[in-house]
Amino acid sequence: MASRICALLMVLGALACNEYGTPPRDPFTQISAGYQHACGLKMDRTVACWGLDWYDKATPPAGTFIQVSAGGSHSCGLKADSTVACWGNDYYGEASPPPGRFTQVSAGWAHTCGIKVDGTVACWGDNRSGQATPPTGRFAQLSAGGPDTCGLRADGMIICWGDNYYRQAIPPPGRFTQVSVGGAGEAGPAGTAHACGLKIDGTVACWGDSFYGQASPPAGTFIRVSAGQQHTCALKRGGGVACWGWNYFKQAKPPAGTFTQVSAAGSLTCVLASNSKVTCWGGEPTTVRPRRPRSSRGD
Repeated sequence: MASRICALLMVLGALACNEYGTPPRDPFTQISAGYQHACGLKMDRTVACWGLDWYDKATPPAGTFIQVSAGGSHSCGLKADSTVACWGNDYYGEASPPPGRFTQVSAGWAHTCGIKVDGTVACWGDNRSGQATPPTGRFAQLSAGGPDTCGLRADGMIICWGDNYYRQAIPPPGRFTQVSVGGAGEAGPAGTAHACGLKIDGTVACWGDSFYGQASPPAGTFIRVSAGQQHTCALKRGGGVACWGWNYFKQAKPPAGTFTQVSAAGSLTCVLASNSKVTCWGGEPTTVRPRRPRSSRGD
């Protein structure tokens, strides 16, 4: 378990402590936030992870990679030879990828999905809600969350599969360029239950649970969106970041700056700055997890 690290946050003007450590000072080309940990692809194409290391989910293997994805209790990476390697918890088989070559991999809470070189999707791991049973067809991009998964078809339409308790598996009509499912949160009604997509006009549309406003995006145009457990962040065209939703741990309060990537998961948010350095904020103590207050429906 990572030791508690305290850092002086000049933007907030206060001493803040978190359980996730701090990202390495190395330059990165890609980042992915997971549940209480994060991983990044370094300039030399090796992977570095930081934060809590339960099940060795923050201990990546040696080798060179072209993409990395941090999940709930595991992480996965797309290797230089286009095969997938995973590490961490494998209780449901989420860290046991099938053989073959892939173009993208996405690690969810306890399942993983990848796009194969022929455009079809393969998933493995927890399938209790059908989240690891993808539909047929070809996809351009996908995102694995808690009990559900969404994929972007080649024609720009989004299709989702898995749990639909909050209608998070029913995306709106229209054409999109990217999709992100609320990830690295507990599966089920108390966990991830929303998704967001970037439309072709640059606006963001979200669907599913919006108890904390996580599925109520602001107006404006964006170039990337990332759905966390109960908050969402998006990268503006000018390089700034906007976040909305649950903000108890300040995970929806981004710093000023110019960024090239944003990744939200659990109650953690990380960005890649224009100088290739990583900054993260938010993150709950390990003994605290967000719980949904009872509604009049008794959810």
